[in-house]
Formats: sequence, C-alpha cells, structure tokens
Amino acid sequence: MDDFLNELVGGEDNRAEYILYNQLDNIHDVIVAYDNDIPIGCASFKKYDDECTEVKRVFIRQEYRSRGISNKLMELIENAAKEQGRRYLILESGEHFVTAVALL
Repeated sequence: MDDFLNELVGGEDNRAEYILYNQLDNIHDVIVAYDNDIPIGCASFKKYDDECTEVKRVFIRQEYRSRGISNKLMELIENAAKEQGRRYLILESGEHFVTAVALL
C-alpha cells in the first residue's frame, strides 16, 4: 500500500508530513478481504472521539478494483463503528485520493 501511495503522490517525500497521522499504533480494527488465501484489500478505522470513527488505510489491489470490494469494506466499517457506539465516519484525505473520497 505504501508503494501505491508513493506512486500516487510522487514519492514518499511528498507525503512525509502525513506519515505521522498514519501510524498503526492506535488502529485496532482492521478488515482484510481475501480471494481464497490471497489478501486483496483492506480497510481499517480508529476512534476519533466518542461519536466519530476515522476511516484509515482503505486499499484494494489494482487487479481487484472496480468489483465493489471497497464498498463492501466500507459497509463493514460502518457496521462495526455503529456496534462500538459511533454515529459518524470521517475521512481525512488529499487531492490525490479522489477514489477514497468517493467511497463516503
């Protein structure tokens, strides 16, 4: 996923200021999509505050895109967040991530 992000934004230096906000330390909820035994996508989320969940690290391998997998992952995130008592989802993103913003 990091390789894809670097390619999308023109290298790790161009996303260096955001790496701090994408550490895995506070991410405890991760959903992985598989094709048989092959991981093909993922999505995660973390508590933002008592009512809000922040969507993190949604990624689908290139050859599996446009099959509705990311929509299903988002549905699972929404359901899990509701079960944890959250009322809202947020996504902090940038101009390069048009497809990510389209999911919400």
